[in-house]
Parts: sequence; structure tokens; C-alpha cells
Amino acid sequence: MDAARPAIIQTYGSRAGKRRKSASSETSGVEGSPSFIKRLENPQGSIAATDDSSINDAKKRIGRFIYENGLDVNAVHSPSFQSMISLCSGQTNYQIPTSQELRGWIFKDAVKEMRENVKKIRSSWADTGCSILLDGWTDAKGRHLINILVDSPEGTVYLCSFDISDCIENMDAMQSFISKVLVEVGIGNVVQIITYSTSAFMKEVGKQLMEKYRPIFWTVSSSCCIELMLEKLTRVNLIKETLEKAKTITRFIHSHPDVLKHLQDQTDGNGLLVASKTRSTQPFSTLENIVLEKETLKTLFLSSDPRSSAFTSTAEGKNVAGVLADRTFWNGATTVLKAAIPLVRVIEWMNMHNKDQMGYIYETIDQAKETIKDEFKNKKYQYGGQCPELQKLAIRILSQTCDGASKFQLKRSLAEMMLTKGRSQAEQKRVIDVVFLRYNMQLQNFASGKTDYIAPIEVSRMDDWVMNNPSQNNDTTLMEVDGGDTID
Repeated sequence: MDAARPAIIQTYGSRAGKRRKSASSETSGVEGSPSFIKRLENPQGSIAATDDSSINDAKKRIGRFIYENGLDVNAVHSPSFQSMISLCSGQTNYQIPTSQELRGWIFKDAVKEMRENVKKIRSSWADTGCSILLDGWTDAKGRHLINILVDSPEGTVYLCSFDISDCIENMDAMQSFISKVLVEVGIGNVVQIITYSTSAFMKEVGKQLMEKYRPIFWTVSSSCCIELMLEKLTRVNLIKETLEKAKTITRFIHSHPDVLKHLQDQTDGNGLLVASKTRSTQPFSTLENIVLEKETLKTLFLSSDPRSSAFTSTAEGKNVAGVLADRTFWNGATTVLKAAIPLVRVIEWMNMHNKDQMGYIYETIDQAKETIKDEFKNKKYQYGGQCPELQKLAIRILSQTCDGASKFQLKRSLAEMMLTKGRSQAEQKRVIDVVFLRYNMQLQNFASGKTDYIAPIEVSRMDDWVMNNPSQNNDTTLMEVDGGDTID
């Protein structure tokens, strides 16, 4: 086994040390990273003579910032944007692109550059093989939409989006659609298709597809399987009751700012709620924090401190104190965490790494992989000379991802907009280019580890832990997935 392998199967107490560390960090610039505005200076620090290539490069960098964040190109004319650029560049004599340039040559150059990058990645599929990642969901209009991504050792690319409403529960139509995708990617290049749904219909689609194209595997992403396990755990009576009691604690604390502030003061500002990219892990991670802060919570609600009396002066406060004083709650929480946290750790680890997760999740498969890799490495000439097809097949299979498209968190509203009719042909072409560019920029950033943030929608999924009756929650759970519904 690789000595650098992280310990992903851990007990619930493994996070305790991290909660006490200061979150402070240096704010200085990163050495070697590309500057937001390329400075035009000579060694003496004076402004250098105008260099068209340097100016254009700076404009293109600003363009990338605008495109990958989906900003209005007119933002470059705002005083605050220009002030920000002036401060970042350290210059008063600088040039920023006009909105016309951002709609014109800069946009065209960005799309051209991205198409060349995608073409380069596509050229590797014949050697390394690739995985088709299906990302499907149902939008507010009831349409069944899907994004098609292709993953390979060289990178992940966005291919296209479709409205597959007519294919749902229509086996012939769905098989025809998947076949067209395979032809587009290259049937001989595809090692596997990773789907987004565990419905009976999609299972049958996969079964028939593998019979028709025998070298190709049809599977569900590994993270999806683990998320399903976690959601099923929440249906177990003991776990369900324990989580409901835990919600009593978090709801009270978050509805009383003075209690929340006091708790944050005692936990280095951490609080109890855990924002995560994966909804199914949040309840268990939050329960873990409650257990880790057991003594702090007891002090807040069960001590002789005057503030404790104030916190428990209401019926809701007394209810929280009752939960915290209940030994069965703490015993139940410990039992729940022993069952769930190892699965949570696996998903957390997968969210931090892009490739080769399968070997870390399945121990026996990992050992088999290492054995095969060593055999081909140590006996390259023996096997390579006698069975080159076997060697190529092994390399192709071993280099594939085992996770699906959901980890990339592509903004689905872009595809929804693109698949809405009513535009002229020229307008539609531009929208297609915008979606192609932005999705592939996001995939590039993901591969380079530059998108380690949590969007507000991911935090809002904890509403049920903050208030008794969340105003609205339209998220579809994994257990409700059917047909083209999404696994988020």
C-alpha cells in the first residue's frame, strides 16, 4: 500500500483536534501564481513601453475571470471594478478590456483556446480509454435534462447537454440516445458509463447496453452508493430519533444569537453545523460536533452559571437541557457515529481528491490493482511482447475514475437556459459557446484544485437543523430518485 495514503476510515473523534486550531492564515500573495493583472514594469519599476501582447494577455485574464464567474461584461465599466484593478495592478496607467472586447475577440479567443484543449484531451481517449459521466436532473418545468461529461487521465471535459424528456420510460428512445453519445465519444474509446440514477428503468437501460456493447461497463458512482447507505441509515428508528434530538439542540442555539455567540466563543468560532458539498453527510458531521462539544454544551445549559439559568428559562431551553442530560441520547449518538462516520470520511476524502478513489475505498480491489500494476511494470517486456492487448486493457481500466459527475457541482441553470427555445440561431450559438466555455473552465479549475469552496445552496440544505419548519425545501433526496431525477 502507498505510504502516503490518508486514513479515511476513522472514528468519530478524529476531527476533534481540527476544531481547536485557529483558522487564521497568511494573506500575502502566492509566490509563482499568475497575477490578476500582468504588470508592465521595467527593472527600475517605471512603466514599460506599451507591449501589445502583454496588454492583450492582461485583458484575456480579466476575460477569463468574467466568463468563469458568469459576470455581466459591463461590470468592467463600474468604478469599483476599475478601482480594484488599479489596486491589484499597482499601476495607474493600465488598460482593461471594454465590454465590446469581452463580447468580441476576447470571448472568441477563450472559446477557441478551450476547444483546442478539449481536442487535445479527446486525442488521448484512444490510448487511455475514457468514462462517460451522465448528470441528469428534473428542472422546475418538469423537463428531464442531462449533461454529458467525459473523464480520462488527461482531464474531464463537458461534451453537451440534452433534454431527454421523451426518453424517460421509453427504452428504445433511451438506448438510441445513449448509442448516439457513444458514437460521438467513440465506442472503442469508452471503458464505462457512470450514471446518476438507481431507478429500475435506468438499471434496465444499463443491462441492455452492456449486452449490446459488451466491453463497456454501466455503473453508478461510488459516492452515490455511499450516500444511499447514509440516507438509508437515517430511516433506522434509533438513528432517526437521535438526529431529531440533535436538531432540538441546533435549532434552539441558532434561534438565540446570544447562545450561539457564547458557543462560538468556546469553540474558536466553529459552532455545531457543518457545511458540506454532500447533503447526506451533514447530519452525521453535525452530530459528531455535538458529541465533541458535549462538555461545552452541558456547561452552557446544565451548570450553575447564571447564563445557564437564562438559557433554560423557556420551555424550549428546558427541552434542550433535558436532551443534554439524557444518557440515552449520548449513548445513541455514539452508536450512530460508529456506524456512519467511516462512510462520511470516505466521502470527505473523495471530495478532496479527483482520481483513483476506488483503490482506497475497496481494499481488496486496491491490492489487486497494485499486483497488476507491479506485474506490468516488472515484466513489461514479457507481457508487453506476448499480450500487448492485455496490457493496454489493464492500463485503460486501471486509469478510470470511479466517481460520477455530481462531484463537479456544475451549475445546472446554465444548461436549463441553453435548452430553452425561443432564440435566433446566432443567439443560440453564442449561448452554447458560453455554456461550453464556463463548464469546461470549471472542470479545469476542479482538476487543478482551485474550486475548494462551498456554495450558499449547499449551506441552505441545513435549514432543517436551524428552524422547525423551513419555508421551502425542494431538494430531491437520494431515496426519492426515479427516472431522470438527480443524485445531487
